[in-house]
Amino acid sequence: MRKDFRDIFRLTAFCVSACALLISCEGTFVRDGATPSGGDPSSGDPYGSIFEQQEGTVEQGADHDYNGSTDTTYYPDDTYSDEVLSSDSSGGYSDGDPAPHSDTATASDSYASSDSSVVPDSDPGSSEDGPEIPGESDIQPGQVTASEWNDLNNWEEWIALLDDEFSFYETAWGFVTRDRIPVQVVDGAGSPIADAETELSCEQEGIVWRARTDVAGHADLFSGVAGVPAAGPCKVVARYYEKSASSAKINSPVTTPIALTLNTVEQERDLLDLMLLFDTTGSMSDELEYIKAEMKDVILRVKENEAKQLRVRLSLNFYRDEGDEYVVLPFPFSEDIDEAVTILAAQSANGGGDMPEAVHTAFLSAVDHHEWSAEARMRLLFWIHDAPPHEFPEVIESLQGTIARAAAKGIRIIPVAASGADKNEEFVARSFDILTGGTYVFITDDSGIGGEHGEPSGEVEAGVEYLNDLIVRLIGEYLSGENR
Repeated sequence: MRKDFRDIFRLTAFCVSACALLISCEGTFVRDGATPSGGDPSSGDPYGSIFEQQEGTVEQGADHDYNGSTDTTYYPDDTYSDEVLSSDSSGGYSDGDPAPHSDTATASDSYASSDSSVVPDSDPGSSEDGPEIPGESDIQPGQVTASEWNDLNNWEEWIALLDDEFSFYETAWGFVTRDRIPVQVVDGAGSPIADAETELSCEQEGIVWRARTDVAGHADLFSGVAGVPAAGPCKVVARYYEKSASSAKINSPVTTPIALTLNTVEQERDLLDLMLLFDTTGSMSDELEYIKAEMKDVILRVKENEAKQLRVRLSLNFYRDEGDEYVVLPFPFSEDIDEAVTILAAQSANGGGDMPEAVHTAFLSAVDHHEWSAEARMRLLFWIHDAPPHEFPEVIESLQGTIARAAAKGIRIIPVAASGADKNEEFVARSFDILTGGTYVFITDDSGIGGEHGEPSGEVEAGVEYLNDLIVRLIGEYLSGENR
């Protein structure tokens, strides 16, 4: 029943929230030349602290009835040290990691330990929010079907969506991706440089976006993401260790990649940071056990395939909503793949209640409160979910900052949309992957598993694959530079 009415509930809730946002004087929307919260037009940095790593958790407004709680994140005992949670000035990485692009930097070998006693008891054979489904031991991988669509590779179609079906959501959420500046960074021999730092800096606004190049040397910078168009002129800067290069003055957007050459040689990297972020609210109960079987297979195959050439660090994270057994249940990066499989098996779907979930708190934890390595070859975050964030102004502001910091750290977000995901969720998810250099994955109805799965908007022509094969393929493509 809940699945049948979720679109009606979501549309009603979103319209109410959107109306409140539009009349808010202190919301995220920016009007009449104003700047995002925390910015100062006279300081040369009107974007304020958008790139600063956030400490602690997002406090919810009393007017929004979050059960009176101000600490929205539940952390297992001993998972995070004070050093890991603290903000730093080394590009947004935790103090537990080496400074990015230091001549002596190596991938961190110290991982916080997780107390297994905090893993909730689960009964994978039942859920109070859905019909009885097989237990994990009864489910084999290679059943859930899915497709993938990369908006960065189909940019004209994305812009057409923003001008039509997604125009309302673009205004409501304040994620403006129109002003894109693609960048290509190579060495003196013309070979791509992976994980080079890039930034878009404008004369009046200062630094407006940061990103890191992928293995093929590509990065995408954006102007006016939070609704404040850069007045320009602007320039692109690329840095890799001690070397840097700048472009001529430009005005965004541009269609031809800005090519920058650095007189250096790419350093060999042998580390993959892989995070799986799961929505475990009750609405996921119709297919969570099947998705767990697919993701377990992915974990084991990545261990077998990639561990021959790379170190693989894996972090599993789970979230629900305020008032549930937990809001965020995070586990630190570890090379113990067997432990990760055990943690995954223990999870079940429950809680939730309303349609939006604590997405902003989950991403705040995932991006700012984990030891992403500054020396990883690739950083991938797969977000398995079926519901959008809450639509409150402070939630949107929090997400804008968190996604900006994810892009600056080179964390590529790859949403995996499950059954019941609506257009509200789709716009948010596709915006996240665009802004961080990821791609959009959506589960399909072809397998007959779970509730109804919506078709993505636009002229999407994507083949159907098994979810486990698709994700293994994507990991391989991002590691080889074949994602573009």
